[in-house]
Amino acid sequence: EGFSSSTKTAIVGSYTIGPTILVFFLVPISDGKTRAILRWGDTPADLDIYVVPRRTVQLDGSRLTWTNGFPGGMSTWNAGEDSYAWWNESYIEGVVAGDYVPSVTLDRDDTTHGEVDEETGQVLNGPETMTFDLLLPGDYEVYVNAYPPDGEREEGQLFDGQIDLDIYLGNGVDSSILRETVSWTATGDIWRIAGVLSVYYTLSGSQPCLGVSREQQVTAGGNRVCYEWKTINANVDYPLGSPPVIRVRVVDAVTDQEVPGATFQVDGDVTAAYTAEQMDVGLSVIPGEHTVMAFAPGYLSKSYVVEASTSVGYTLYLVPDDGYTRVVVNWGALPANLDTYVVPSEVITCDNVTAEWVAEDYFVPQTVGEGEGPYVW
Repeated sequence: EGFSSSTKTAIVGSYTIGPTILVFFLVPISDGKTRAILRWGDTPADLDIYVVPRRTVQLDGSRLTWTNGFPGGMSTWNAGEDSYAWWNESYIEGVVAGDYVPSVTLDRDDTTHGEVDEETGQVLNGPETMTFDLLLPGDYEVYVNAYPPDGEREEGQLFDGQIDLDIYLGNGVDSSILRETVSWTATGDIWRIAGVLSVYYTLSGSQPCLGVSREQQVTAGGNRVCYEWKTINANVDYPLGSPPVIRVRVVDAVTDQEVPGATFQVDGDVTAAYTAEQMDVGLSVIPGEHTVMAFAPGYLSKSYVVEASTSVGYTLYLVPDDGYTRVVVNWGALPANLDTYVVPSEVITCDNVTAEWVAEDYFVPQTVGEGEGPYVW
């Protein structure tokens, strides 16, 4: 009770000598934690899960810093970057105020696939297990690596055969559910990105996370967040290649000033509410076209289609919902400059009088023709 079920098949012949021993590795599912379970066959002897936090933020929107419990010291790709978890029961923790501590922990490291246990005579081939707990908003990229990550490679130190990564999403309290299994059959290659665990706020405190690869949790202060798994399942180069990132800022179409309090939906997901701080640092997505809808108090919502074959940044414009009539022109990278012209023509007042227009600008009044009123441009 409190663990996942598992099935194995034993083939016993007439001349089998001694007992047949089956060893089961079960996943805890009653503690509410989220886990990534890596399973593979006899070769290679050692695969590793890597979890790299990207663009993670605290409850106030400021950047979340991670510390590392790696036995040999800090483990980062480059100076100034966050730590990551990957081997020998290492862990990373988010540095936040109070007792609320986000963590990613490698609970089980297996380096002996294909070896026969001397006591049982069995090839155990246990999994590698990574546990996520109390995560704050951001993206947690999950990679699989055929050890060693650098240096001279010997035969058997590449991906070989069937590889499976089980994603158990927990509710943070008492339930974890197998939501997805990322599988591939590989010969050769060293690095693969399995996918991204995205954490974001829901639109309301009581609204659940909808979808087969999502689970709702409660963070510090009772703020509800969604854990969403996004499968990518693609080979990448070393050092780690990240999925595309969309960065967005929202500007008032009238004042050209940044709009406060904006939130976003991506690809029609009505449960997700990405904040301006999150979209400014970036959101990991699967390569391709994505629809981003922006919302803000006092503004008309607007959707945009963005292309994310590589990491991109966009500025989205929202129109104030103040009762005025407006024309808003948007365009792409070229040409560098387009202009909107408005030419009043035969405008009649309520008294049935033709209105006269005056150009109130430091420019010389622009007119279409002699004797005609000015226009704005």
